Amino acid sequence: MTLLSRRTVLTGLATSSLLLLAADPAQGQTERYRYRLGGTNYGVAFLDSDQGIVTRDGGGVLYSTDGGDTWTEADVPTTARKQLRNIFLVDDEVAWTVGAGGVVLKTTSRGSTWTHVNNSNPVLNRNGLPASLYDIWMFPNGLDGICVGEDGTFASTSNGGVMWASLDLPMEFYDASSSDPIKSEPGDLYQIHWFDANNGILSADHGRILKTQDGGVTWSLSRFTGYCGYEETGDLELWSMSFDGNEGWLAGGNGFNNAHAFHTANGGAAWAQVRYMVPVDSAVAAVLTSPAPENDGGWPTFYGVAALGNGSAVVSGYAGRIYEYSGLGSQSMDAIDRCAFTDPMAPTSNPSLIHKTPLTWSGPGLDPGSPPLNSIFALDVDQRWVVGQFGSIQRWIPSPAGWEERGTVTKNRFRDMNFLDATTGIVVGQGHRIFKTEDGAATFDEVYQGTSNEYDMVVVALSRKSASLLGLAAGAAGLIVRTDDQGDTWTSVNTPHIVASCLAFGAGSDVAYVGASGGNIYSTDVSVLTDGDLTWSLKLLPDTEHEVTGLSFTSATTGYAVTSGMKVWYTANGGDSWTAVAILNPPSATQGLRSVAAFDSGTKAVAVGNAGLLLVRNAARFEVVDVSGLVGATQLNTVTVLGGGTRIVIAGNDGVILEFAGTSFADALNPSNWTAPKSMTSGHIYDLSFDAVDHGFVLGQQGLIVEYD
Repeated sequence: MTLLSRRTVLTGLATSSLLLLAADPAQGQTERYRYRLGGTNYGVAFLDSDQGIVTRDGGGVLYSTDGGDTWTEADVPTTARKQLRNIFLVDDEVAWTVGAGGVVLKTTSRGSTWTHVNNSNPVLNRNGLPASLYDIWMFPNGLDGICVGEDGTFASTSNGGVMWASLDLPMEFYDASSSDPIKSEPGDLYQIHWFDANNGILSADHGRILKTQDGGVTWSLSRFTGYCGYEETGDLELWSMSFDGNEGWLAGGNGFNNAHAFHTANGGAAWAQVRYMVPVDSAVAAVLTSPAPENDGGWPTFYGVAALGNGSAVVSGYAGRIYEYSGLGSQSMDAIDRCAFTDPMAPTSNPSLIHKTPLTWSGPGLDPGSPPLNSIFALDVDQRWVVGQFGSIQRWIPSPAGWEERGTVTKNRFRDMNFLDATTGIVVGQGHRIFKTEDGAATFDEVYQGTSNEYDMVVVALSRKSASLLGLAAGAAGLIVRTDDQGDTWTSVNTPHIVASCLAFGAGSDVAYVGASGGNIYSTDVSVLTDGDLTWSLKLLPDTEHEVTGLSFTSATTGYAVTSGMKVWYTANGGDSWTAVAILNPPSATQGLRSVAAFDSGTKAVAVGNAGLLLVRNAARFEVVDVSGLVGATQLNTVTVLGGGTRIVIAGNDGVILEFAGTSFADALNPSNWTAPKSMTSGHIYDLSFDAVDHGFVLGQQGLIVEYD
């Protein structure tokens, strides 16, 4: 049995007449920021049993030549910087993908190199802004195609993706003048499938599907209602769709815990609600219990579905869940007893039951050990792959049956890091955990775990004193731990009864400073223990109303502190006294500062903060450097100064990285001397750690680590 992998033999799609223009691919640019591990994978597809493609956050693509056992970062233009979504396969060489920013990419090299075909002409949504695209379908002539996305994005091309024209949505789907709260909004379109030259189908939000029988000239609307778990005002997002011939599946959900799946045997002319499924591995089945009727719809939301043929499918979704449907238990949409349950604990009599878990999953608190799985793909029954957050790429091994991880998975929400050199570093994160790498972030060993998974280890710092092996890490629950062997082991020590927000060692010393709320700063000599504990000294700031958010010391006694109140404080006596450093022409509204980096004996420094605030001190005071043209009002979280001020790297939310490189630190005051390179993520970046001017690491959301080399 061979499945359709979104490849069809069609003629053309009815499109608007478009002018054929040359593409501006922006190829050949060497990226210095390279993906290492973690982060979010969105799409997966295999051209054959060996060659696979995974699309990622931050405009990243991975490809495999060995069936998904190993993965290599593809060459993607720097103009593609946000998440890339579904993959459309044309043949064994050619594939397309789309993503945020109205980006359309094409490969003719089996996924190893990509061209940004519409670089100068992003696809726009109904609001006239670059669209977040979810899916694309291109036709055999290589010129005609359609793409869909958020805010009613529905566009066509007739020149190979260079130019795109918006297509009309039926009035029943979108009518800005309607009083219907659903119809009055443009809505989101998620996935596309064409059966032949005339018949196509689109999945959308609010349980809606659009169908055409005339090659896309007109579209009709259908909406799922009355199914088990139906809510009239609920937004059932039909994230994924997969067909094997005329047999197809729709999967989606509302929120995190309200999944639904539907099945058709006739190309979408009629649909039945899928009532029961089974977990595909015993590890999941072992924790599942009988469902309760009042909790119907409580499966973790489905994000991906793959048809397996002969009435079977496999779905993936929230909380790392994968379920398989074996062709039994489907129930008509209009069945009177559509919410009635049969015996859920009798798999021998009905092997297609789903056993619901007693847990309630929530997004922020989800254990990364069960990462949300965004997309699933099957070449046939035995060849399946699934991808998701925290870098997860899993491959199905049919004998013995099970899913095996093949991605660079971190499975921890990292918060902070500190690298001593190109290979040795410490990373801290969820559950008061501490990890150490000695191979340049290729692998990590867990060297410390707290007693509660509810709190994070938030900051870590290692002494830079010659021959010192000391370091500290601090957690959100007031925990502070100490190492005297460069991070191999950690021991809890006494704390000054604060929740640390920042931590820094004085350069060339074992003196550490910890910042907290209320202007509290405490210092200690980490090399001195009294009865196994540290001795802490309070170094209170004059401003006791704001949190200390950043610290940087150029010696054991000279350094800076910045606060959420947009204040910069300087000390030359170890914090016994503090002096406010003036800011020339500060913003009219308070923009909290979040990080500071000082050098040159403390006479020069850089501070960053909210709303894109960048301050540079090259004389007696700080000056505001306007980089809004590069970052807008994006929050800047961290800064590091390298090479005596000849290079500065800043990182923040939305994947922002700012760089300055010059012969004089004074040139950093000129906004035109700053650039914003591609960072390989569009998520928040929490920290930077550079061991040399030309080498370092970036730490971000979903356990992401990016290397600069």
